[in-house]
Amino acid sequence: MGGGEKRSTVVLVWIAVACVLVASAAPAAVAGGFDGGAAAVDDESSTTDAVDREAIGPGLQSTNGTVEVVVRFGNTARFEQQTVGDGRISTADLKTNADSSQTEFKRFANGNGAITVERSFWVANAMLVTVDTDRVPIDRVLQVRGVERVHENFEVEIDSATSTSEAGAPSPVTPSLALPTPTAQTVSTASTDATYGVEMVRAPEVWDTFDTRGEGATVAVLDTGVDPDHPDLNVSGWAEIDENGNVIQNDDGPYDLNGHGTHVAGTVTGGNTSGTAIGVAPEATLHGIKVFPGDDRNTTFTRIIGGMEASLDPEVVGEQADVVQMSLGADGYYTQFIDPVRNARETGAVVVVSSGNSGQGTSSTPGNVYDSLAVGAVNSSQTVALFSSGETVDTSEDWRSDAPADWPAEYVVPDVSAPGVDVYSAEPGGTYDTKDGTSMAAPHVSGAAALMLSASTRDVGDDELYDTLRETADHPQDATDPDDRYGTGIVDAHAAVSSITENRSNLSVTNFDAPNETAPGATVEATATVNNTGADPGSGVVEYRFNGTVGDEANVSLQPDEEMTVSFSYVVPDDTQTNTTYEHGAYTTDSNLTTDITVVDGPFYEISNLSAPSIVERNATLEATANVTNRGEASGDNRTVELRLTDPGNDTDVRVLNQTNVSLDPGSATNVALSGSIPDDIGTGATTLAAASPDDDETGPIRIAEAVGTVNGTVTDAETDATLSGIDVMVENESEVVGETATESDGIYTVDVPASDLNITASNATYRPSTASVSLAGSGDTKTQNFSLKTRNGTLSGVVGVTDDLDIPADATVTVTNGTGDAVASVDATADGTYEASLRPGTYNVTAAAPDFDSATEKNVAIEPNATTSALLELGPLPATLSGTITASTTGDRIDGATVTATSALTDEVAGTNTTDTAGDYSLTLDRGEYLVTGSANGYGDASATRILPSNGSVTESLALPPEFSVTDFDGPSSIEQGTSETFDVTVRNNNGSAGDVTVSFTDTATEADRSTTLSDVASGATRTVSFSLSIGDGVSPGTYDATASVPGGADPQTVSFDVAESVDDGDETTDDGGSGGGGGGGGGGGGGGGGVAPPSDEPEEADTNETAENETAADDDPNSEVPDETDDDDRDDSSDLDGSSGSTDGGDGSDGDGSGATDAGGDGAAAPPSTDGSVPGFGAAIAVAALLVTALVARRGASQDEP
Repeated sequence: MGGGEKRSTVVLVWIAVACVLVASAAPAAVAGGFDGGAAAVDDESSTTDAVDREAIGPGLQSTNGTVEVVVRFGNTARFEQQTVGDGRISTADLKTNADSSQTEFKRFANGNGAITVERSFWVANAMLVTVDTDRVPIDRVLQVRGVERVHENFEVEIDSATSTSEAGAPSPVTPSLALPTPTAQTVSTASTDATYGVEMVRAPEVWDTFDTRGEGATVAVLDTGVDPDHPDLNVSGWAEIDENGNVIQNDDGPYDLNGHGTHVAGTVTGGNTSGTAIGVAPEATLHGIKVFPGDDRNTTFTRIIGGMEASLDPEVVGEQADVVQMSLGADGYYTQFIDPVRNARETGAVVVVSSGNSGQGTSSTPGNVYDSLAVGAVNSSQTVALFSSGETVDTSEDWRSDAPADWPAEYVVPDVSAPGVDVYSAEPGGTYDTKDGTSMAAPHVSGAAALMLSASTRDVGDDELYDTLRETADHPQDATDPDDRYGTGIVDAHAAVSSITENRSNLSVTNFDAPNETAPGATVEATATVNNTGADPGSGVVEYRFNGTVGDEANVSLQPDEEMTVSFSYVVPDDTQTNTTYEHGAYTTDSNLTTDITVVDGPFYEISNLSAPSIVERNATLEATANVTNRGEASGDNRTVELRLTDPGNDTDVRVLNQTNVSLDPGSATNVALSGSIPDDIGTGATTLAAASPDDDETGPIRIAEAVGTVNGTVTDAETDATLSGIDVMVENESEVVGETATESDGIYTVDVPASDLNITASNATYRPSTASVSLAGSGDTKTQNFSLKTRNGTLSGVVGVTDDLDIPADATVTVTNGTGDAVASVDATADGTYEASLRPGTYNVTAAAPDFDSATEKNVAIEPNATTSALLELGPLPATLSGTITASTTGDRIDGATVTATSALTDEVAGTNTTDTAGDYSLTLDRGEYLVTGSANGYGDASATRILPSNGSVTESLALPPEFSVTDFDGPSSIEQGTSETFDVTVRNNNGSAGDVTVSFTDTATEADRSTTLSDVASGATRTVSFSLSIGDGVSPGTYDATASVPGGADPQTVSFDVAESVDDGDETTDDGGSGGGGGGGGGGGGGGGGVAPPSDEPEEADTNETAENETAADDDPNSEVPDETDDDDRDDSSDLDGSSGSTDGGDGSDGDGSGATDAGGDGAAAPPSTDGSVPGFGAAIAVAALLVTALVARRGASQDEP
C-alpha cells in the first residue's frame, strides 16, 4: 500500500471516529432537537414471563434510585376495531380505551409504595410514573399486564426562530420595533396590505372570493404561550400544561414570556391593526396551549401530549380543536409520538407540524410521523431555505417495526412548504418582528386549513384536509412528484378552498333507453335515468345529443343517492346522411351514456307507370293510374299521392286534380287510380301531367284542347302492299305537333287530336316519310287517312387500305356493281382512304382499285334501309426492283462475289440477299418500303445506304467498299502518378489489298476525353503505330481506369487498364518546379531541394493535354516489335530509372549528395535529407516523449507521497 493510500485510510478512520463521536453526542439539535431522548424501539407487547429489553428506553437500562418514566400501554381489542376504516373516534372513546388498558397497572401501583402515578394520558395511552428502582426495578414494571414499553420523559424544543435577514444564516434576535398603538382588530380585504407569506399562500384571494376569514374553525397553538393583549390577537381558549402534563388550574390567563408562540399565533389568526395583515385566518378561533414552561425553549414529552389532550378535550378549552399547530420537534425518529398524532387524527383534527431546521437530509419528530402534516420553509422568492429540514423516509429502516401497517414503504418529509423566512408577525407587548424557521412556515398551513373548514358548508374530515392541502400545493418547479425540499409544493389556500368547496354532487347517467334505428324526418323518443352518486345535492341539465348536437334537454335536481328518469324527443333532420351509424345519448356535466343509432332510408314512395290520355278537353274528367312502390327501409303510413296538372299557359301554376293516402311497408307496391276534372280556366296546349309522392314523381305529356277529334288510317308497304306495324304517325297543326302515335300490328293507327286543319306524317327508320292533310270540324269529328310508304336508302361506307400497313394509294376508286354486274355507283376514296355511297337496299359487289396495286373485291355486301354497312378493302402493293454495282473505294474496281443484303427498316429483318457477278452487279426483288442496303466482301470494310422502294418501282443503289483496318496492338503503362503524363501506343494494320486512310480513336475513363488522329495512305498489309500522351492532373482520384483504342469498321476495340497513383512529394518543401541538381555524391548526384513531381516540360502542370505520334513499319516487319513513337526523349521523366545504389555520377568530396544514391527532383542545389542508416529508425522523438511522460508520472507520484 502506497503512502497516499495509508494517509487516506487514516483520514477515513478519523472521519469514521468523528461520525461515531457525533452520533454519540447529545441528540438535541437547533431545529427540533431533544435532550436525553430515547432511541426508537420495537413496538412489541411485554409478557409476564420475560422482559424485552428493547422495550426499555436506553436511559433507563441501568438506572437506579427514584426516576420518572413514561409507561406505554397497548390498546384494547374493542378500540382497535373502532379505529379500523375511515370512521372517527371521540375523546371519550380514547379515554375509555386508556382507562381499560391501564386498569391492571393502577391496581399494581396502588398496592406498591415504590410507584406513584403522576398522570394518566389518553391521547397517548400512557402514564407518567415515579418509580423507586431500588425497590421496584424497571423490568418489573414491564411485567405488568398491558404494559408495552417504558421510556424517558424526554425533552423537545421549539423549532428555532430568530430574527434574520437571510434564509440560510440565522442571526441574533434584534429588538422589536415599536409600532403605533392599534385601534381595532378587524381585517379588511382588497384595500389591506398583507405580509408576503399571507400573500404567497393566497389568503386574501380566499377572503375576497369566498367571503371567509376562518370563522367557525378552531386552531390550537401548542407553543410558548400567547400574548392576549396584542391588538392583532384574540385568544378564545387557554390552557397551561405543567411538568406532569396536567392543566394548571386557576392560573392568571394567557401569557408568553418567550414570544415564539405569539409570533406563531399571529401568523395563524393575526389581524391587520398595524396596516399589514399578518394572519392567514384572522377570524378563526384561537386556543393558546402553553406547553413550554416559563420562557424556556425546551419542554417534555408529557407537557406536549398533555397539551394535545387539552386541545382535543372540549371540557378544557370549550371546544375541540380542528387544527393542532405544533412548531416544535426532536431531531430523529421517536416512536413515542406516533400514537398521539394518530389518535388526534382519529378524532378529526389535522396535526400541522414544522419539519425541523437542520437542513436537507434530516427531519424531526413529530413532523416526520407519517400521519402529521409536516411543513418546510421557503423565502419570498419561493426558494427553499437552507435550514429547512427534509428527507425521504424509509419506513422499515427508519421506524423499524414500530411503523403502523398502513404506512407506505417510503414517503417524503415535508408534506408541503410555506413561507418561513423573514416572516413578519406579532411579538409580546403589542409589537412585531420577523423570524425565520419552519416554526414560522407551519402556521401558514394551519391558517389555510382553518380557511378550508370555514369556507365549506359540509363536515370536512381530516383526511380530506390533509390530501387537499398536499394535492393543491404549487410546486415552483412544476414537479409531478413530491421531493424533500418542497414536498408537493407551496401551500395554495385559494386552490385548496376552491377544491374543498366544490359541489361534490355527481349526476351520473345510469340508463339510456332509445331506438337503435331511425330515418330522416322521424322522431326519436328516448329516456335516461340520472342518479346523484355524489355527497352533495346537485342540480343540472341533462342533454340528449345526436351526433354531438344537442337535440333536447331536461332539468334535474337530486339529493345524494336520488335518481330520476327524464324523456327526450328529437326529430331527425331531413338532410341527415342515411345508411350511417351515429352516436346518441344522454349527457350531464359529470357523466354520459351513449349508444349507436343507425339512420336508414325512410319510407320512399317511388312513382312509376303513369297512364293517362294524351289529350283532354277542358271541363272533362281525366282518368289516370300510377304505380306506387315503397323503396325505403321504413314503413309509410297514410302518405299522400297527388295527381297534378300544370297550366299550359303558366308553368308555375300547378293544379292538384286529385290526391289519395297510401300506406306501404318497405318493399310493398300498389296501383292507385287518380281522377280529376280539368278546370275550365286552365289554358290549352301541351303541358305536363304528374303523379307525385313526397319523395318522387312521374310526369307525362298531355294536351288540353277546346275540342277533340280523331284521325285514323292504315299504313302499307308501297312495293309489297303489306301492312306495316311500328310506323310513327305525327299530327301537326301548322308547325306544332299536336298528336303522336304508332301503327299497331295490323298497320292501323288512331290518334286523338285538337279539332282543326292538320298535317299527318307517317314514317319510321326504315320507311321514307309521307304526309297528308285533313280537317276536323269539331268535338268528336273523325277522319281516315291511309299511307303507302317506300323504304329509305342505305349507306355503304368503309376504308381503302393496304396489306402492308404502309401509305395508302392517293388515287383509289371504289366501284359498286349489282347482281347482273352493272355498275350502280363509283366513288373516289379520300386522302385518308375513306369512301361513302348511298344505295337502295339490296346485295352488291364492291371493288377497290389503284395504280401499282392489286385490286380488292368484297362480294355480297348487304345494304339495309336507313342503315350503314361497312366494307374494308385492302390493296396489295406490286413488288419493286433494287439493283446496283459494288466497287472498291480506293481503286474503283468492280468486286466479284460481294454480298448485298437488304434489311427492312420496319421489321429490322433481312428481306433479301444477292451476290455480285463478275461485273460487280446485283439485283433484288423486294416489297415496297425502306431498306438498309449493305455491301460486304473479304478484305474490305462494309458500306451501307438507306433507300426507299416504291410499289412497282425500280431503284438503283451502288456501293464503294473501303479498305479494312484493325487494331493489332495496344500498349500503355500500368500506373500513372498524379501530375504526370504517360504514353499509350496503338498499332493498326491495313487488311485490304489497297492503300487507304484510317482514323484511330483513343478514349480513357480517367479524363473522359475523346482523342483521334487520321493515318493517311496506309499501304495494303502494312501496320502503323500512333502514340497518345495521357496527362493525369492532381484532381484525378487514385484508382483503376481503362483506356480504349479503336478504328472504324474494324474488329472490336482494344482496352487496357491502368492505375492512377497518388503523387509523392520527395522534397523538403513543395515548389512549383524543380531547381538545378546538386553535386553528385558517392552513390550518385544529390537531388536539390525541389518541389513536387513536375509534368513534362512541354505541358503545363495539371493539364490533361494529350498528344499523338505515329510510325509506320513495312509490311514484312514484325507487327509486335517495339516501334518508337515520335515523342522527343527530352520530354520523358527518367528520374524513376535512377538508382542510388549504382549511381553513375561521382559526386566528389563537395557533393551535396550522400552515399545512398537517393535522388530528388532537380532542385536548387540544397542537400537531400540525411540518411537514417544505422540509427534508430524514426523512434527518437517517440522515445523522448515517452521518457518525459514517465518522468512526469514519477515526479507526481513522489509529490503525492509528500502531500500533507
